[in-house]
Amino acid sequence: MEAVKYYSRDIFTLTNEEIIKLVDMILVNYNLDRIAHSLYQERPSLSREINYRKIEAINGLYEFAYVIKVTLGFEDLGRKITTGFVLSNEGAPGDNEIYEGDFYIGSVLGFYQPFEHVVHLNGTGKGFGIDFDYSHLIVYTKRLYQFFNDTLRLWSSNLSPDKYQYNQHLLDLGKENIQEYVIEEVDNINQPERIAAISK
Repeated sequence: MEAVKYYSRDIFTLTNEEIIKLVDMILVNYNLDRIAHSLYQERPSLSREINYRKIEAINGLYEFAYVIKVTLGFEDLGRKITTGFVLSNEGAPGDNEIYEGDFYIGSVLGFYQPFEHVVHLNGTGKGFGIDFDYSHLIVYTKRLYQFFNDTLRLWSSNLSPDKYQYNQHLLDLGKENIQEYVIEEVDNINQPERIAAISK
């Protein structure tokens, strides 16, 4: 595959490590605070400190989309909380005409709910099990753009060929009953330093 044919990368070329970095960038302290604050009625003064996090990629029902679901375990809360976002391309994986405007990141409910009763069955958006949607998070535009540009290198036509290699795990979503896979799962017992780092 010749990298120079592309204006930008396909979302199915993102590596597991890059997806983890994306989640780390989005779920920083002020967003963990927002999620914790939303639970104050259930648990007053809940700390944003987490003791568990799992990142999963889930079949997005389209060949050009998938959902990143993040499950969080907060200290002193007796249940897990989920958040996440949808990633999609303008074209399908392997499309030779990928444009600069092809990459979308956004709300799971916002992406699916408008098409319920038309394309999907009722409840499809909620069927992903997202408690705290991406639309409730604070994601600063410039910071997100710089991350896409500098870290994920989504828009350069001068990338090395490895940036155009597909992540087979992502390509397999929806095939042979593969609906999701775990990208990372950490807790405060087995990975205390990792949990401490992402709870800051």
